[in-house]
Amino acid sequence: AEAIRLAALAQADAIQQIATQLSKDGGQEAAAMALAKEYVKMYGEMGSKSNTMFFQESAGNAQSLVVQAMAAMKAMKLDEGSGVKTPTST
Repeated sequence: AEAIRLAALAQADAIQQIATQLSKDGGQEAAAMALAKEYVKMYGEMGSKSNTMFFQESAGNAQSLVVQAMAAMKAMKLDEGSGVKTPTST
């Protein structure tokens, strides 16, 4: 039980640190770029394990991914401002 409590506290601390960094100037843009980088890496790893892959229409468009990530972050910010709790806001 103690290990679970410590893991939960560590996760809560990590979430708080991420929230703090996202609120800084350029924080959301940096997060979107990091997400795009991981997205490209994931597809590279998938491609190295198989010679057949299926993608949605815009899967290879990193700019589209960044735009989607930024829109999602802005939507979360709007949800937080309204005081309405959604699955994406805390």
